Amino acid sequence: MEYHPNYEGGGNATDLGVELNCLMRLTDDYLLMTTNKNNAMLFVERMQDLANKSSFKFNQKKLKTNFYLNLQKIGCHATHDLDSQNIETEFCHWIGISIDMKSLQLIPNINVKKEGVLCTLNVNMQTSQSIMWLKKKLKS
Repeated sequence: MEYHPNYEGGGNATDLGVELNCLMRLTDDYLLMTTNKNNAMLFVERMQDLANKSSFKFNQKKLKTNFYLNLQKIGCHATHDLDSQNIETEFCHWIGISIDMKSLQLIPNINVKKEGVLCTLNVNMQTSQSIMWLKKKLKS
């Protein structure tokens, strides 16, 4: 979750009476950018409620914000210790891009290490021979 009171260097969005929200999703990864901090907090709260009602786990370790969030208040944590939160104020890293928190500039952030590639590769191969061939190539 990112809270951005300023946008495009044009001043404070709330002073201008403008509220901007952008929600993006890739499979089970969400990115919310908003000029309204309450919208970001409400989104986290509703996702936690949905997780509780639908019997899936909301992974607190993957939750990143650029502001302090009282996780205990919304039922996410037993404590609301700042050290247990992922608060990022310079860059937000999401699906192979980094977003500069001040300018909102997008910067490619591709993990080219062998383990990063192996963890993100999805291949539809029909035979065990072709799978073994691919595994050998990746290991070399």
